[in-house]
Amino acid sequence: VTYGFDSCIMGKVSYVIPRLIFG
Repeated sequence: VTYGFDSCIMGKVSYVIPRLIFG
């Protein structure tokens, strides 16, 4: 469960960060 949850978080982060950087 923890692995799946962490994987989901990392996926969201890798999806959001570029949008925060590049707007």
